[in-house]
Amino acid sequence: SGDIIGSFCRLAFGGTAFGLVVGIVTVNWLTMASNKLSHSDFLVQLGLTITMAYLSFFIGESELKVSGVLSAIFAAIMLGKYAGPFLVSQEGTSHVWHTLEFFGNTILFVLCGVMLYVSTTNVRGEDVGWLLVLYVLANLCRGAMILILYPFLNMVATSQVAKASWKECLVMTWGGLRGAVGLALVLAVRDGLYTKNRREVADRMVFYVAGFAGLTLVINATTCGLLLSKLELTNPCNTQMMLIESMRSMLESNAKDELVNLLAGDGRFAGVSESTIMMLFKWHDHHDAGDLHDAEQEHTPEQMTQERSRRLKSVNRNAFSQPDEEADQKYWWWGFKPPIAEDSEKYATALTRILSDATGRTAKSVGVGSSNVGERAAYRKLFLSMLRAEYQHQLEEGMLPAHGHGAEHLLASVDAADDFSNVQMSDWTNLKAMMFYNPGSLRSKLKSVMTPYSPHYPIESSDGYFYDLFTVVVFIDAHHLVCHRMLSNDALASSDAREMIVKESIYEMELAH
Repeated sequence: SGDIIGSFCRLAFGGTAFGLVVGIVTVNWLTMASNKLSHSDFLVQLGLTITMAYLSFFIGESELKVSGVLSAIFAAIMLGKYAGPFLVSQEGTSHVWHTLEFFGNTILFVLCGVMLYVSTTNVRGEDVGWLLVLYVLANLCRGAMILILYPFLNMVATSQVAKASWKECLVMTWGGLRGAVGLALVLAVRDGLYTKNRREVADRMVFYVAGFAGLTLVINATTCGLLLSKLELTNPCNTQMMLIESMRSMLESNAKDELVNLLAGDGRFAGVSESTIMMLFKWHDHHDAGDLHDAEQEHTPEQMTQERSRRLKSVNRNAFSQPDEEADQKYWWWGFKPPIAEDSEKYATALTRILSDATGRTAKSVGVGSSNVGERAAYRKLFLSMLRAEYQHQLEEGMLPAHGHGAEHLLASVDAADDFSNVQMSDWTNLKAMMFYNPGSLRSKLKSVMTPYSPHYPIESSDGYFYDLFTVVVFIDAHHLVCHRMLSNDALASSDAREMIVKESIYEMELAH
């Protein structure tokens, strides 16, 4: 028993520790080749990530005698947490790794299928029955484990929305698929048993693991989507459907306007039938053959010709006008004015009312309103999504330093706030907890060694802790821009929920100030 415990600790804890070390070293190497203007740096980063994956497994499994699978997994976790801001091309890296994943999974499953065929020479008839029993018992054991841990799972939930329901527990039980990791482990164990001349045990182990993985892929994977639909876990709420429909209508309206402009100003489309195209737009709206006649009556050729002439005059008149200044590319802390909505008077009135309501409120009162809780949660999720996109944009444009604390903390604060999306906006609370640090503490010293991030403009607070002032500035600026975009976006229906979310954001900006 002592040998078994020692072997388990060596494989599990040794593989985890080695993977973390490899991940930290790789992240620091990636920062040395993070020039986005250099094509060679992208190739260097790809080579580092691929080398890290294979060397962590090979050295851990063959040289250090620890779990190579755990080493590769934890090295990848470190890269996923810290390497994102330093990647020259996240999209390119993702495409390369998705391709490698596809070929790797294909090779692994083909190899396991060959080994399974070879192993059938030592598989008896009763093993097939035991495989079915194993499949049933494994699913029951998984369900029992989730049921036992269900109360503890909800105890550690950070918010009400993060708590698991019985429907989600059922999906977690049925969705426990077995695949590449289990197959890779059994092939590694098979080689060890073959060296000890225990071929029968090795072959039967390959049969059970591969057979169990096959059953979960054939039965569980094909029916899990149906289970999600029956439990109504994938149905969007009414507010989300309303936002999607509003966005679709706006895109369709813009497409129609662009179509008329093209017909008026581009000679290549001179022979296009405008009424026919408008009929297709109407058919897309209603999906009813009867509406085609209405569309034909509504958009007669004479009307379309008049509209085309009017647009042609507009195009000719504005062809050589100066383009509008892209105000949304200006950052207001540099002294530039924020972007102005098309209906500036309406926007200013709404913003003034919201500012007067939000300023001075407590965090508890800001999240309370007359609008529906689900509607506010949908708008809050939309706001956080727009905020995350703005952080990413500033990071890509170099406005947010990749080596600064903000590159790590700002995105992490949005992810943490998403758990509280049905309660209130909380990304400032999360950001504040992350960015304050004591330079003399052991935790800060270890983090400075383990991660490539450092404060861009450190400021000491009144209680002796330090924080990065630039992180706060970027936070305020991003919230400011997203608030404006939500209020000025015609695709978002005006509602109490939208204004309530803007109030919460403005209150957070006041706290940050």
